[in-house]
Amino acid sequence: MINTLLIFLLATSYHTVQVDGSVADYDEDEHVLTDPENDSYWGVNNELFNLYLTWDSTRLYVAVDYVVQNNAVLVLFGTGDEGIRSINNLDWYPRNFQFQKIRISHIMALWNGDLNTGGLHRILNSRSTVSVGDADLANSGYSGERGIFEAGIPWTELYPQGIQPGAVLHIVSVIAGGDHSGGGESMPDNQYLAFGSSALINTYLKVEFDKDRDGIPDNNSTINEVSSVVTYQHVPLSVLKFDLESKVYHPGEQFNVVLKISDDADVEFITFNEEGKRMHSVKYEDVTPNVLHEFSWEQGAVLHIVSVIAGGDHSGGGESMPDNQYLAFGSSALINTYLKVEFDKDRDGIPDNNSTINEVSSVVTYQHVPLSVLKFDLESKVYHPGEQFNVVLKISDDADVEFITFNEEGKRMHSVKYEDVTPNVLHEFSWEQREWPSGLYILEVLLNGVVREKRVFSVLR
Repeated sequence: MINTLLIFLLATSYHTVQVDGSVADYDEDEHVLTDPENDSYWGVNNELFNLYLTWDSTRLYVAVDYVVQNNAVLVLFGTGDEGIRSINNLDWYPRNFQFQKIRISHIMALWNGDLNTGGLHRILNSRSTVSVGDADLANSGYSGERGIFEAGIPWTELYPQGIQPGAVLHIVSVIAGGDHSGGGESMPDNQYLAFGSSALINTYLKVEFDKDRDGIPDNNSTINEVSSVVTYQHVPLSVLKFDLESKVYHPGEQFNVVLKISDDADVEFITFNEEGKRMHSVKYEDVTPNVLHEFSWEQGAVLHIVSVIAGGDHSGGGESMPDNQYLAFGSSALINTYLKVEFDKDRDGIPDNNSTINEVSSVVTYQHVPLSVLKFDLESKVYHPGEQFNVVLKISDDADVEFITFNEEGKRMHSVKYEDVTPNVLHEFSWEQREWPSGLYILEVLLNGVVREKRVFSVLR
């Protein structure tokens, strides 16, 4: 009798593949998604078929099996708390997609099967992207011909600040029309996909590539073990709270509004008079949801002007008109004195023609307010794994705010950054906790990159 031993080999990361527009060197368990071949809005010449994924210690490898004709293929990556929830205003492959729950940080794209039209870009803000030069890219498809769109992306590009322990990656691929259009095909499938209007994406491939939470991509599990399709509940965009601080204002008084919304959105306030004439508008981009915001602005259009003499790029200044007390050449120069021109004193939305220039012009100096934390509190001092983390913050002046969490040994566990945070407003910031071990943790708040405050909290499992 002959005994036969059958050994089935499943790849455990790390696995380095050749980025060549072929999936021949991907293992069976690295084939993570299969999409139906007849579910595209456009039919058989615009379809997504399969997604392949693997990694080694330095790169993530992703390959999309597709066919496209006169449309774009996009692969969208959400690496964590950095990124945006709508890509419709970007300077590169803007498409009318909104993303539930996650933020998109990187876009891999091409048009009509031609890699010369595409590449990989990192998203800087709601409008700007930058090309990723150190990624490997390949494509074997052509217009109307099935092929593989593949990339090898450095982990340091996906996570320039380092991989936070327990980090999770979300991926979705779509076929879309031209600029600012929606989509007619996605992988995994998405219920709210729409070509003619805004398309909501709420289903993704979720990849838990650091399940041992050591800040290093795992090399002891198969790709399928750590990959799953997840659908996040669709939350309709709505106003949860909207109030005026006062119903009566006098000319020149500051206008204050309290607002809370259900999902990320650009918010615009427009004021009309009784005759329906537009009197004023102000816009805030990418407003954080489920946070009570206070917005303030002055009534009436006013122009501020200042002239300076400065050195080369990134230098300060040595001369200004009007004079400024805090002018500095060798370091950052604070400008707080301006020529203020009230060119619409009758507030009719038209530059005045019944006053002299000197009558409406004056030099104004605004009080210098040192940047500081006015309030910083944790909602709780004790958290359990997976609970939402809530922070209350109020600062004295506009600043970029970053929260960084360290464990007892000083290891960086998590960070999240908010740009250009409004001053003198009580903000509530929230994010999900990773499943960290029990112990004490330190949360730092940085304003423009400088540590200002620290708080200690604990995690109990």
